[in-house]
Amino acid sequence: MTAASILACAACFSGDVQSPLVDGARSGAWILITITLGVQGAFAAFFIQLWRRARRARNEEIETEWSHLQRSSEHS
Repeated sequence: MTAASILACAACFSGDVQSPLVDGARSGAWILITITLGVQGAFAAFFIQLWRRARRARNEEIETEWSHLQRSSEHS
């Protein structure tokens, strides 16, 4: 018995690429990758949303301040 066969899992030890165990491992890996990318995408979308809201609030604040300045210059 070699060291590789002692340390190998059942899917790797059999060496059958068409084995249901290998198919299950591939499916599991793709599911984990998909979930990870989905969570990272949601995280990025959340911060993009916060950035857009902050920019919109800043622009509204500037518009409000500008309109107050225009009204005060008309009254002077």
